[in-house]
Amino acid sequence: MTINTSYNLDFLNNYFTSNEFNFINNANLENQKLDEIILKETKTRDIIVNFINNLHDYISDSNHESNTEFLALLSEVQEIFEKINNNIKIIQDLKDDSSKILDKIVELLINIEQNHDNPNSYTNQIQNLKEMINDFSVKNEDVRSKILLNDIKIDTFFQKNIVKKYLSSFDTEIHLTDKTNISSSNKNDLSVNKKITNSNEEENIQENHTLIVSEKLKKVFLPYTKHEISLYLEQYPNSYTSYQDVIEKEFVLSLDYYMKHPVVARFREAYSLIRDRESKSVIDAFKFALDNMFRYELNPVIIAACKTQEQLEHYLNCLEKNKLEDFKDFEIKFEVAPLGI
Repeated sequence: MTINTSYNLDFLNNYFTSNEFNFINNANLENQKLDEIILKETKTRDIIVNFINNLHDYISDSNHESNTEFLALLSEVQEIFEKINNNIKIIQDLKDDSSKILDKIVELLINIEQNHDNPNSYTNQIQNLKEMINDFSVKNEDVRSKILLNDIKIDTFFQKNIVKKYLSSFDTEIHLTDKTNISSSNKNDLSVNKKITNSNEEENIQENHTLIVSEKLKKVFLPYTKHEISLYLEQYPNSYTSYQDVIEKEFVLSLDYYMKHPVVARFREAYSLIRDRESKSVIDAFKFALDNMFRYELNPVIIAACKTQEQLEHYLNCLEKNKLEDFKDFEIKFEVAPLGI
């Protein structure tokens, strides 16, 4: 079944305000931004934890300065730690709300496709979605205000001479950047000046050019290259501990993640392919995802394994011609569970 993209986009545009429709088109992108903010807040928390641990160690030294100074500093840094934790919590709550809205958008699109001649069948869905978007907008503004206030206090803390003094003595260098915009990719960008070396491990990593779908293990093993693994470590050094950690978190996934709701999975993976890996516009990704979400002959794990749109189109061409043996971009193995398993 091929979804009527233009019809559904026109339909949504007719029933939602411009701001609501803009939110729908950018819901997935908003989730990505919130993920980036959570990651950077977590990096800040790591620095604070390291700072607290070093202060405790410094206090135990017989040459430390007055306990009064240290105790006051410890009390203040504990307060900063709580504010960062609060930032992470409220952003995560906001992300959860955004994810729920994205799920509702997909459910609405599915209902439109199946009942496009009967608008009354999804009137309630539209109204509920409008209310969720409105509630999210209000909550989003509230979160922005709270994050801004907390970040001002966090920045002020790091600018204090006594903090700079002990950071210097702990050989920890803090890089502060603009934190005034919650949607900015540079928000709350604090980092410890250190570099993880994994050269020996990198040499031992074997590239995987095979997509394995294992019913027995109930897992999917996606293909990957050394370059991809290295990029994850370089871009998100605080999220992964090793090359193997990247592989296990990003390229080994539950089979249910793809097969429990295959229509939603096709939409999600097709959107990600165009938006993330091809770096095309949100509208292009949205339309591509709509066009492919009801292609029941297309396993969503195939979309996830493709590195480019060209790879996926090559696969679909081979599939339509019933000549999958001609698809050489990566090997595909389905491991079927034995009967009774």
